[in-house]
Amino acid sequence: MPVSEPRGREVWAATWDLGGLRQLSLRLHGRAKVVPVQDWRVLSKADGMTIVLLDACAREIDLMRAASALEDTGAMVVVWGGDATLRMELARDPSTRRWMHIPADTTPIELAEMLSSMF
Repeated sequence: MPVSEPRGREVWAATWDLGGLRQLSLRLHGRAKVVPVQDWRVLSKADGMTIVLLDACAREIDLMRAASALEDTGAMVVVWGGDATLRMELARDPSTRRWMHIPADTTPIELAEMLSSMF
């Protein structure tokens, strides 16, 4: 029976910013695989080797639904964008208190460097 190879680091990016997603993928090439996520239910399959990037500026992404899907996964979650009100709202929920927040004006290149430091 063949042994499967370990999966390695992945960044699951829930965003509609395709240009930013492409830049992020290029910058993380060789360090992590960037996987676009458009269905929040997929997030429940994340694990401790996964960094989940949630684009808070994309109105289509429901962070509270994402929180319920990510609750028992062990994934590191990074919220890109979002204002102080959103950060306070997320801080009230025990499952989202440890989420990392990155300002909306952070470029994909800067974001890639931040994410690569988490590996």
